[in-house]
Amino acid sequence: MDKHLEIMKNPNLLSTTSPSQYLNIGWLLLSIGGLFVHPIIGGFFFLLLIWSVLDVLFWEYQFYNDRVIEKRGILNVTEESVNYFRIKSIKIERPLWMRFFGLSVISVTTSEQFKPFIKFYAVADGHTYVEYLQNKAKSKRKENGIRDIDVFHSF
Repeated sequence: MDKHLEIMKNPNLLSTTSPSQYLNIGWLLLSIGGLFVHPIIGGFFFLLLIWSVLDVLFWEYQFYNDRVIEKRGILNVTEESVNYFRIKSIKIERPLWMRFFGLSVISVTTSEQFKPFIKFYAVADGHTYVEYLQNKAKSKRKENGIRDIDVFHSF
């Protein structure tokens, strides 16, 4: 489904993004290298490459007014949502190979029971998403009157 059409159908949906297909560069290289070793090995890695491409194709992050949803799955689709006010901390990583393509991995720690961590893999312009998530978390906590208290156990 076209992302813009989906946003028009649901006015609460602010934006969507997906991981980059550059995540599959390793499978592509293994497929090509496997062909030099044996055609069957190359074919096996090519099937894994096709599966990985489909996995990334059907993987998306949807940003709403009050939450972010991660949708993922080819045959069985899983949707996991995290409310912005539950975001505890955010970390951005830029591995060397991703920096060549301008991509980042954003790790978010939450206080959600079923989704304590959410990772945004291979997203372009990661710093913009980090700023957006931090601002949304702060404004939603203030809007809902939620105060966050961390208790650490020390010995």
